[in-house]
Amino acid sequence: MARRARFIAALHTGSAARFGRARIEAVLVVLAALLLSPVPAHAQGEAYPSKPIKIIVNFAPGGLVDVLGRIIATQLTETLGQPVTVDNRTGASGC
Repeated sequence: MARRARFIAALHTGSAARFGRARIEAVLVVLAALLLSPVPAHAQGEAYPSKPIKIIVNFAPGGLVDVLGRIIATQLTETLGQPVTVDNRTGASGC
């Protein structure tokens, strides 16, 4: 009983009341952010990705980067269920 009385007395002091108000305002800000957040992407109705994926490798075919790109492409094809192709374009690094 004494613990409850101390709690009620603390609520009526200035610092405890301000702390309670700050907590309420913080909760309201978080709730507002959750309510105003964008609609989840799964509500779009169509599966991502809907088109074939192309990986551009900026080295000649047969090199290490090409082989790694093709390994990654096969794994992505199995995982995503969409065709993933590797396109070798020498000099495509943008330099």
